[in-house]
Amino acid sequence: MRRPPPPLLALLALLAACDAWDSEGVQVSPPCPEPQRVESLRPADGTEAAWIGGPLVVRIACPEPNGVVTVATEDGTELAAELSVARAGRQLRLQPLLRLPNDTSLIARLDTPSGHREWSFGTGSVGAPVGTELAGRGLALRFGAATVLDPAGVDEELEDAVADLNLALVLPDDAGSALGVRLGRYAGALADAAGDPAVEPIEAACAWDDPDFRCPFDRLEFPLPDGEFVLHDAVLTGALGPTGGGGFALVGRWDTDAAGLGDVCAASADDEGPVCGPCPGGGDGCIDLRLVHVTAREWAGEL
Repeated sequence: MRRPPPPLLALLALLAACDAWDSEGVQVSPPCPEPQRVESLRPADGTEAAWIGGPLVVRIACPEPNGVVTVATEDGTELAAELSVARAGRQLRLQPLLRLPNDTSLIARLDTPSGHREWSFGTGSVGAPVGTELAGRGLALRFGAATVLDPAGVDEELEDAVADLNLALVLPDDAGSALGVRLGRYAGALADAAGDPAVEPIEAACAWDDPDFRCPFDRLEFPLPDGEFVLHDAVLTGALGPTGGGGFALVGRWDTDAAGLGDVCAASADDEGPVCGPCPGGGDGCIDLRLVHVTAREWAGEL
């Protein structure tokens, strides 16, 4: 049998390092590292009191469209969950069908043709019932540790941008059939416990099902160091913790031009993520935004 010429051998070896092809038989991604590399795990290995306000997320360097993620209790009982693959096979998402049990140690596992990886984390009390006496509670939302599901290809840029949001949420009244919230910003260090007087708080009536809530906003607008964070048709969801804190997720149509990050549109399209389109207020730089694993701490300030 005639051997392929050296340049072709080199090409075949390169492609074999990442066995992922599109319908045309062309490699989907740039040359992949060998062996496969896990870039991030959410929740991270060893996390205590993790808030799972969304899927477990595994980000890998080389596309693995046949990768599998599972989660189980320490005794080996696998929990029911739905797996999806995004980012051209570079991001695997495992959405539990039921809320993960509170105060429980869990073991997650990634299996791919290239090998496997196990990691462990624990849940806390967030998700247990909190009752209705909530008037006066305040929470400082911590976006700096959030997981970016969408848009694709700009995780670091987006994480840097939202880390400076410094959003605070106050519950002015006890919960009833609905939950009233006031959303604004805190000024300076979190320990200063002061609301930002330069930002007008936004009030909303949220759907409430102890301890879960869902708050819709037509438009959120908050200043950033180099622009503005503008989110149209925004929805803030989450759960309050019975002894403090909470966990959140935020979705909406993000105005990348207002944030000074217009190159997000091209980067997301290149990584097979959402594409930009018209904004409700004009312009064509809006793109779907989904942030999960947003944690919160108790906050004693006022808005």
